[in-house]
Amino acid sequence: MANTNALKEIEQYVRNWCSNKYGTRFEDYEKEVRLVTGGIHRFDVVAKDGSIIAGIKTSALRENGRVGAGVIKSTFTELYFLSLVKADKRLMVLTDKEYCAYFQKISNGKVADGIEIIYCSLPKEVEGNISIVHNNCRKEIGKR
Repeated sequence: MANTNALKEIEQYVRNWCSNKYGTRFEDYEKEVRLVTGGIHRFDVVAKDGSIIAGIKTSALRENGRVGAGVIKSTFTELYFLSLVKADKRLMVLTDKEYCAYFQKISNGKVADGIEIIYCSLPKEVEGNISIVHNNCRKEIGKR
């Protein structure tokens, strides 16, 4: 199974980025948040005061400019859970510029009010680590 530990590094990077961007402190770990439906979901980025809650997706377009159905469904699933929390800001943070543009286009009119889909640029070395993880994962599922 592909080693996805590099993706945890990205979560902390995005938390720090959000802290600088929004001027608030964030938990240093994923945090369970109570949903308006009574359930619980673990979010990647949660402000210490609960004012901002975000999910992170590191997915990228393939070399052919396409993306797998599972990637799209995973992003929509996270958007669904974001629609079930109360927070001043609810964010879907995408770390791949091309995927962000693609997803914003295909999700137009399909995202609950009050949720922003935003792009967070990653340092080149971190992007390289993600590429390795993505390539290893694709090989495992036969997408060469």
